[in-house]
Amino acid sequence: MIKEISTELINTLANVGLDNPLSGVNNLGEFFNKLVNFVFYLTVIGIAPLMYVWAGVRFVTAAGDPEKIKMAKGLAFWVTIGLIVVFAAKGLISFITQDVFRISL
Repeated sequence: MIKEISTELINTLANVGLDNPLSGVNNLGEFFNKLVNFVFYLTVIGIAPLMYVWAGVRFVTAAGDPEKIKMAKGLAFWVTIGLIVVFAAKGLISFITQDVFRISL
């Protein structure tokens, strides 16, 4: 019974395919483009909204304490600075690869 289950499990797992996230990468420029896009989308779609929500929660639960309000505003400020840096990095890499080196990615 256990042997049949383990054989079934092994056969099922053997048929599961994982896509290579680096498929289609032929040079270093394409690798960096995929890496920057991953970090960009992870930050813009995943991390930054959660941090803004966390700053809002900290602000609302500050209960008028000026130190906690200052901390929440500081968190929102630094999240905004981080987003500006991420957008600037994405734009700079796009500019360098496409306009300076004439690499089409």
